[in-house]
Amino acid sequence: MSMFATETVSSFAPPAIERGLYLTVLVNAEMPIKSQLDSWCRNVLPLLPEKTILSLQFEKPYRPEADPFASLARAYRLFYMLVEKQRQERMPPIVLRATYAGADQLVFDAGIDLGALLLDGIGDGVCMPLIAEGEIMFSMQAHLDLLQAVRLRLSKTEFISCPSCGRTLFDLQSTTERIKQRTGHLKGVKIAVMGCIVNGPGEMADADFGYVGAGPGRIHLYLGKEIVKNNIPAEIADEELVALIKAHGMWSEPTPVQTD
Repeated sequence: MSMFATETVSSFAPPAIERGLYLTVLVNAEMPIKSQLDSWCRNVLPLLPEKTILSLQFEKPYRPEADPFASLARAYRLFYMLVEKQRQERMPPIVLRATYAGADQLVFDAGIDLGALLLDGIGDGVCMPLIAEGEIMFSMQAHLDLLQAVRLRLSKTEFISCPSCGRTLFDLQSTTERIKQRTGHLKGVKIAVMGCIVNGPGEMADADFGYVGAGPGRIHLYLGKEIVKNNIPAEIADEELVALIKAHGMWSEPTPVQTD
């Protein structure tokens, strides 16, 4: 990856053009951000190959109170608009890059900043490195979780569950966790786990399969919104759910965990 400050990019652009690198535009938060990005898009962007991958990074902590564009989401929206104006139909890929100090900040801030941008169709990828060491796996999973949440990349099963109430006919938390353990590797499959038949079927939305409490120790299994297995014993319901998924061609075996 190459990083370029907007005020010095002209002297470094030729090598980047020759090598076709991923370019990160460094934005100086102490200077007017709109003028920096506008200048870069007018003077440098036309020199770059069409498929050059672009992203932004603030050189210093941004201060939203000092500049209306000094926030991650606003800066990327402005950047996207300026690049689109310059390139029109030939938009280069834009990677939404943001660095977070810890896991909590990544989960909440990335969901707000990057999630909103992705939902609006801005961004062709995300890059969210953590400053803290030893959290690489968490960071990787957070990338996939964010993309799953905005429906851009489905890498695991999606689960829907009711909040539980007095009508719930089984231990919702432990049942949901058990089903997740068994079926959580199924990419693009949506499974609803509902506590009762009163509101459960209506709350399943567009789930592919439903596991719904029918009575004490009894379960209904749904295919979409249709009951396909009535009043089966809870003791065999998990296996019956797996069999139903297999019967409709949506089952795959989990990838074995590699050990040293």
